Order: sequence, then structure tokens, then C-alpha cells
Amino acid sequence: MRRRTFLRAAAAAGALAWPANGLPAHAASGGVRGMIARYLGPAAGQFELRTLPAAANGLDRFQISGRPGHVVLAGSSPIAQAAAFNWWLKHVANGHISWDYNRLDHLPALLPAPATPITLSSPHRIRLQGNVCWLGYTSPYWDWDRWQQEIDYFAASGYTHVPMYIGHELAYYQLLLDIGYSDQQARSWIPLPAHQPWWWFDNMSNFAEPIPLDLMRRRAELGNRIAERMRELGVTPVVPGFLGFVPTDFGQRHPGVDVIPQGNWGAYVRPSLLNPVEPLYRQLADDFYRQQDRLFPGGQRAYGGDFFQEGGQVGDLDLAAAGASVQRAMQAASPGALWMLQAWSGNPRQQMMAGLDLSTVFVLDLQADVDPQWTKLDAFWGAPWTWGTISNAGGTVVLYGRLPAINTELPAVLADPRRGALAGVHFAPEGNDTNPVLGDFLSDMFWRSQPVDLPAWISDYAARRYGRRDPEADAAWQLLLATAYGMSGNTGNVDTAPDSLFNAQPSLTATSADIYVTGVLPYDPGQLQLALRRLLAADPSLRREATYRYDLLDVARQVLDNAGRTLLPQLNEAFLAGDRTRFRALADHWLDLITLQDNLLGTDARFMVGTWLDHARRSASTPAEAALLDYNARDILTAWGNRAVSDAGLHDYANRDWQGLVGDHYRHRWALFFDSLERGTTVDWFAVNDAWNRRGNTYPSTPTGDTHQVASRVWRTLAADPMFARVTAAVSGSRVDVTVANTNVAGVARRTTVSLSAPDGFDTGGPVNLGDVATGGSAHTAFTVRVPSGYVVKTAMDRIPITATARFGYGATALTNAGYAELLIPAPVQPPYRTVTFTTSVFGQKDNSFAIYTGGADMWGGINEFGTIYRPATLAVGGSVTTEVTAQANTGPWARAGIVIRDDLTTNGTAGYLTLALTPGNGCLLSYDGNGDGELDGLVIAPGFAAPSQLRLTRTGPTTYTGTCSHDGTTWTTVGSVTVPGGGAAQDVGLFAEAASTTTMGLVRFSGFTVT
Repeated sequence: MRRRTFLRAAAAAGALAWPANGLPAHAASGGVRGMIARYLGPAAGQFELRTLPAAANGLDRFQISGRPGHVVLAGSSPIAQAAAFNWWLKHVANGHISWDYNRLDHLPALLPAPATPITLSSPHRIRLQGNVCWLGYTSPYWDWDRWQQEIDYFAASGYTHVPMYIGHELAYYQLLLDIGYSDQQARSWIPLPAHQPWWWFDNMSNFAEPIPLDLMRRRAELGNRIAERMRELGVTPVVPGFLGFVPTDFGQRHPGVDVIPQGNWGAYVRPSLLNPVEPLYRQLADDFYRQQDRLFPGGQRAYGGDFFQEGGQVGDLDLAAAGASVQRAMQAASPGALWMLQAWSGNPRQQMMAGLDLSTVFVLDLQADVDPQWTKLDAFWGAPWTWGTISNAGGTVVLYGRLPAINTELPAVLADPRRGALAGVHFAPEGNDTNPVLGDFLSDMFWRSQPVDLPAWISDYAARRYGRRDPEADAAWQLLLATAYGMSGNTGNVDTAPDSLFNAQPSLTATSADIYVTGVLPYDPGQLQLALRRLLAADPSLRREATYRYDLLDVARQVLDNAGRTLLPQLNEAFLAGDRTRFRALADHWLDLITLQDNLLGTDARFMVGTWLDHARRSASTPAEAALLDYNARDILTAWGNRAVSDAGLHDYANRDWQGLVGDHYRHRWALFFDSLERGTTVDWFAVNDAWNRRGNTYPSTPTGDTHQVASRVWRTLAADPMFARVTAAVSGSRVDVTVANTNVAGVARRTTVSLSAPDGFDTGGPVNLGDVATGGSAHTAFTVRVPSGYVVKTAMDRIPITATARFGYGATALTNAGYAELLIPAPVQPPYRTVTFTTSVFGQKDNSFAIYTGGADMWGGINEFGTIYRPATLAVGGSVTTEVTAQANTGPWARAGIVIRDDLTTNGTAGYLTLALTPGNGCLLSYDGNGDGELDGLVIAPGFAAPSQLRLTRTGPTTYTGTCSHDGTTWTTVGSVTVPGGGAAQDVGLFAEAASTTTMGLVRFSGFTVT
């Protein structure tokens, strides 16, 4: 077979995948040569591996030299030799490997060598890949073939350390048997594979069926094989240490031993902590490490483990002594082994670090690129530490990366005199196998101490990933660098971009599927859409490359996800406006976009839920076990546990843009939701998720369709989508201002006209011609709405719906879009009531009903922006005021509506100031001025209340007040009793509202205003 033909056949699927029992001898052998052979086949014989002395500071270095057909890779360690191979492949041979697809079939028969030797050294002693979470979110069910590919990628990327917990649960199981737990009890405590990382973190224990013993044994065999291969390549496995986490009944079994309950992690009860200073701890630790050594021999390892990961209770624990005890047990088991700690959720604690031998620990500053802890914790008090990035939460499929931050901040930290014992760098996504450009860039930066020319680097990356320089592909990547991969600066936020709203638990106000990540897109989505257009326009020859097709799908997928952020608010507006016809049309369009997304994802096996579920089922040895693992693999993506856990907010944390999951489960949820809105019913989302988790149906894992064709359909669909001609209407008195903003990057909104509609009798005038609205431009007009003569106000504040309709064309297609507003017609407030506002407000009263339409940023500290209908000098000692908040606009979770008391409500800063209020998202609040300075500074909360609810505020003494809330006016809940100094004999009392927003106003309605 000719050389090129061989390589083309070997890499036809992109990632080289040899048959499990058919590896050639040169590929089956261990070490770096075996890795090269698994990538290049017989061409591995053209490499000579040599040992190179380490750099003067003891750090890794490599050198690449030789001649065509004889390439010399010299390295100070096996991992340096492996990294030299990847550097040669990228920067000499113009090849490419990644954790999705490789491009290797272009290499010539005689492999090239550099014209002059390339010598590089790494400024980083530790280069760690992986977050322990990825063992649950990405790889819990991988087989050996899949693991081989990942390990080779780790080694070629130059990683020195990788967390590897697979199968170590068997050591814990044996420990539990040794201390008296039964087989059933032990297996009922240990979670199934996808949830095990959080068990190791002491966040949870098993919530499902007991884990099968035979499964643990098979995983231990696999884990040992993985660790052996890692060590052959110079990668140190980071394995779980024993910190003393035990079942919650352990203290009952061992009375007199100090066992500290750890409370809850969300709705999960955390395992307890056996105090590591107890003699029993050392006995258990030694037993655990003996079991671990028996199952996983080989020596070279580091340990992972943290106290108080995302919570927990310190109790009477002496942190310094506890940490020292844990470290002594680790060192007894594996002298010289490092203990990996995480700078996360308040860890590491200085008290514990003070008791440690810092020469055998290192700290991961997990998201140093956005929220660095080393600057806050004195560079971890002298402990070695690593700088790094997470970039992914839950393994979600999101186009995101902070390349500029990595490029500038990592070299800056290396030169910062405050850096302390900086020892390395890490790349720790919670899920792997997304955003391959990040791993590629980091593997270069491991060997640099200065920033690169990032636009030039990204251009070279595209050329070697696709096999040629293409101007359209290059332009696309420059746009990607300016958008999804262009973030920099320390934001203090979770290190990821928002996920897909198609994947969210349905809500018309959703901003993310995972409630713990940002809901704001950090770049201009139109520019990413232009990147899609440029990728589609690349030379057709690129379509043969799996790498190009993967990126095209990934960009098109993200563009479609981003479009959901434009469409969903318009769905909400149509629903709130009561425009049922348009709401149904937009809902159908939403479902069609989900179907289009599913079709796109189905063109690549790496974006298919069938691939994920196949791995789980193939891990099983019986049909019953296959069903159990299928459930576990689904549950981690959807409910993330039992009902309490899901309802507490963990649902959809690990959502995925995967074919089958999107088109079947997520689409079904949205269809149910839209139907429930029209019928006025509710949906039990946990039941829906749990039913899918237990269905047991299969999904395809073989792709269908042409990626370029479906991605082109995505472009065409969005290019003609009317949602991008955004129509907004704003009312001021009788004037309605209408704006049409064209955010469609594909073209001009031509021949645009706008008209207003209102109920019969209201005169809105005729349509207005706005002409063409350019891409990125907007057009504006104003209308005057005339109220019918003799109109009688029916409520405290009548709401007259106004619809602004724009008609326009994208190309030859005639389209419409709409926006909504309300003309407010208040009935006048009558004596003895008065009004005052410290923001923009409109007030109305009809008999015993009241209404306030208002803005206002907040009511706390020096900010007092609200509007009130009040009675002056009315509330005396022993008096009370009662009202019902019948409706409250959800302008924000902390918006307030209720009762306000003050000596003088017309003047901010006066004494005796307090409020009792409902909020849309935080229950009933009693806020008060506790020190008499005229500002609200105290807060008591009663959760579970929202409009409609009744409120009562009673002045029980000259300076004491009690607030109560009721759902029905019969059963009252005491929110709190507070002391507010300085109240006068008779205080002003009012109904008030504030929007908790600087941009949005909202309407609140009250029934009754009774003062006794």
C-alpha cells in the first residue's frame, strides 16, 4: 500500500481508531513510540527518540531535529518527547490532532524535519488536564479504545497530570466491607458512574439502585489499564485520596468517635466526615490505600481531595491537624506523592494550609482567568499552585474560550513578582471534547513565556486543521477570535458562556438552561453568524475534511442557539400581550428551529446522544445492567438526581446540543409547555425528565445527512427570519414611539412600513412608511393615540393594548413582525390619599382599588426609588395597615410592592422608615431602618409568598413593628418583628411599588388600604 494511501485509510474517520484486537506490533507497544505509531502507523519508524537533559531549572525541554525521513525527538522526559512530536506535527508537518478529529492523511512518504533544530523549554513544572467532574460529564462509560485516544492526546499535548478516578470506588467498597458494612449497604452508598465525581467531593451518595459489584470490578481493571498507559507516556494519574468521608450512620456504628455531619449539598445529604485526627481515621486510611495499591499497582501517582467542597461543616475540626493527618497518610502510602487541592468555594483554607508540608501539595486556581484566587489568598501562602481556566460547565456544548486572556494573562502571571510558588498551568473543563482550539492553543502556550500574535496563530491553526490556507476559512476564524473565543479580562463570573435556550426547562423568561451560568451572551451574535457565512463559502475541497465539517456544524449550531435568544423574548411579549395567533405562530417556529438543530447535529456522531448512550450500554454485562446504566447516563443530562435535587435547580446543568436529546426530549418539553400555556395548566418537569430517563429507547449513533447542506439551510432560514427586524413600542401619555431595528446581518429590511392597532374606538392613525432599514440600522416613528370621547375608566388603571406591526421584506419575501405596548388610563387618586414618587410613576384609584405603574432601581441603603399612594400622619402606636397585592409585574426577582411607613413620606431620609413587601422571586420582605439614619439596612424574609397575597404591618410600640403575610386572609405568617428608632406619634403610611430595574417599569395592583 502506498504511504499516502495508507495514512488516508487509517485516518479516514478523522480520529485514528485501530481495531481493539488488531493493533500492529509497533502501535501496541507502550511509551511515546507506541503513541506515535497509533497516530501515524508504520511511519513511526521514521522517528528517533532521544533523552535530553532537563533545563537548568529542572523543568522539561525538548528538541526537534533530523532530516527528511529521520526525525529526532529529544526530550527531558517521555512527556517532553510526546509534546515534541505534537510540536513537530503542528509546526513542521502542518498536521493536526485534537480530541475530536485528526488530520494526518496528507503527510508525505518521507516525513519532514525542521531546517534547523527547534529547542523549547516549558516554564511550567505541572501541566494538568481535566477537572474531576469530566469523569462524570464526559467519560464515565468510555471503553479502552476510546480511552487510548484520549490518553494519547493528553500526552501529545504535554500534560503531566490528569485526574483518574475510574474504578477506585472498588477500594472504597472493600474498605466499607472491612469495617462491617454489608455488600448491599456498601453498594447502595456508592453512586453509579456518571455521578461518582460528586461522591468523591463529599457532595452526595447514591440515590438510585445499588451499583453492581461486577461493574466496579470491570471499571477497576479499566482504570488500572488507563493508569499504566499514562505512566508509560509520563503522565501522572491523580487518584482519589482518603479524607475521611463516611456514610451518615458511621457515627452510630462507632460511638465516641468524632464524626462531623456535613449537612446538605443542595437537596443531597452529604456523607459525614470522620475527624482525621481520630486514631480510627488512620486505620481506615491505611486500609483504603492498601486496597488502592492492590487494585492499582504501579506507584507513580498524585492524590486529589478537598474538605468542604461547595459547602460542608467545620464543626470542631482542627483544620491544621486534620490536613496534616491526611497528608501523613498519603505520604505513608506513596512517599513524595503530591496532594492536589482546588481553589474553589472558599478552599483552600489558610488554617489547613498552615499544617501542611507545602513541598508535597499543589493548588489549582481553577478559574484564574476570570476570578483569580491567588491574588486574594497571598499566592496560597507559599504553596505551589497552577494558573488555569475551566471554560466549560457540565460538559455543555457551547462555543466559548478566552484565548486573549490565556495569551496575555498567563505570561503576565509568570512575570508577576507576587506569583509566589507558581508551579504550572491547568486546563480543567468540567466536560471535555468541546472547543478543540482551546486545547491546541494551551499545548503551545505550555512551551512559551511570552504572548503570541493571536490573529496570526489562529490563521495558522485553521490552515493546519483544514489542510490548506483558505481565505474564507481564515476570515471565519478571525471572526470567531473576535466573538466566541475573544473574551479577556477578569470578570469574576463562572468561566463559560450561556447555553442553549432550546435546552432549558421551558419558561418564556429563561436566560439559560443551567441556572448557574451567565444568561448574557458576551459577544455580538451577528458577527458569529457572519463567521458561519464565511465558513460555508470556503473552498468545496475542505468539505472532505472531518475537522472542517465538525467546525462548520459547531458554528452553525451555536448560531442557531443564539437565534433562540432573539426569538424567546418575542414569544413572551406575544403571550403577555394576549396575541394568541402570533404566539402560536412563534411557538411553532421555535419548535421548527429545534427540529432544524436536531437535523444539523445528526450529521456528526460526536453530536448525537446515541453515541453517549451506546457507550453506557456497552459498559454493561447484562440487560438489566444496561438499563441501569442507560438511566444513569440520561439522568446526569436532565434531572441530575431525584425530585428534590432537580427541583432545587440542578436539572439541565449538563444539558447538551446532541441529536435525539434535542429533537426528541427538549422539543417534547417545549411542545408540552406551549400547550400548557394555552390551556392554563402546569407541567411536572421532573416527571417529564424522569420518564425520558427511564424510557430505554435507542437513538442512532451513525450520522446521516450532509453537514454543509444542513448548515446552509440554517443560514438561509435565519437570513429570512423576521425575528431579526425587532419592533419595539414605548408609550408616554398618548404618544407611542415605534422603532424597527434590523439586526439581520444577511440583508436590508426593505420597504418597511409600520402601523398601530388598538381596541375599537381608539384612533391610531394610518401606517407610516420607513423605507429600507439597513443591516445594523434602525428607523423610528411616532403615533398619537386618541381615546374615544366619553371613555369611562373601568379600573384603577385601565390597560389599553397597543400592537405595532412592521411589514418589510428580506429579499423578495414579504414578512411581518410586531411589538407591543400598553396605553395606561388611570382613574384619579382621591382625598384623603396623596401621591409622591422618587422615580417615574403613574397612580390610579377606583373606589377601594389602587394601582401604581412605576420604575425604580432599588430600596436599600442610600437608594430609595419608589412611588407611593399614602395617607399622611395616620399610623399611631397600636395601629395597623392591611392591603392585598393582587398583581405584580415581574420586572425582577427583588421588585417590591406593599406597605411603606415613614414619618414623612415626601422626604427621603426621615425617621421611622420600614416596608413590608411582596417580591416576584424572593417571598415577603420586611425591610427596616435599624439605626435611625433614614435608610433601609435590615431585612427579614418569609419565603413562599407572591402576588396575590395579603400584607399587614402593625405598630406594636413607639419603635416596634410586626409584619405578617397571608395567602388567604385567614392564616397569617409572621415575617418578623423589628425595632425602628425615631418614629413620630402619627406616621405617614402608604401603598408603594418599585421595579428593581433601571430599564423596566411595571404595574402593581392593590385591593384595600385599611388603617386601624
